[in-house]
Amino acid sequence: MSFNILVSLGSHDRKFIEDQISNRRYASMDDVLKAGLKLLEANEIKVNNLQNALIVGEKSGYSTSFDSDIFLQGIRKGYLK
Repeated sequence: MSFNILVSLGSHDRKFIEDQISNRRYASMDDVLKAGLKLLEANEIKVNNLQNALIVGEKSGYSTSFDSDIFLQGIRKGYLK
């Protein structure tokens, strides 16, 4: 279902949208706004997933078998690949 909405934009945002259309990256203002909303939605999903992972990590408690030397060796191995 679609609906019409009135949006007030500042000059910076208006110019950005006009540039996107004139550079033929998007066909219309509607397309620019839809793309922006898609990015916002994707970002919200990432933030929610990260928050959920943090909660799971906090609930798992403290690690009792953590060895910082082994941890750092693993990081260095991964970095050097």
